[in-house]
Amino acid sequence: MDEQLLTPKQVSQRLMISTRTLARNRAKLLAHGLQVVRVGKTAKYRKSSLDAAIRNLAESEDR
Repeated sequence: MDEQLLTPKQVSQRLMISTRTLARNRAKLLAHGLQVVRVGKTAKYRKSSLDAAIRNLAESEDR
């Protein structure tokens, strides 16, 4: 399995938000499927789960 892991900076760039906003909204993203992987003390995010969380958020706002 070759899962791509993203840093908080990469996630925030992809979402076009600051890393601080990412930290504030982390619980909401986790509730919509974002998965965190700890590498030592560093939090990394699964790219596939970020894509799924974005889709889930978009679908929930369409309702």
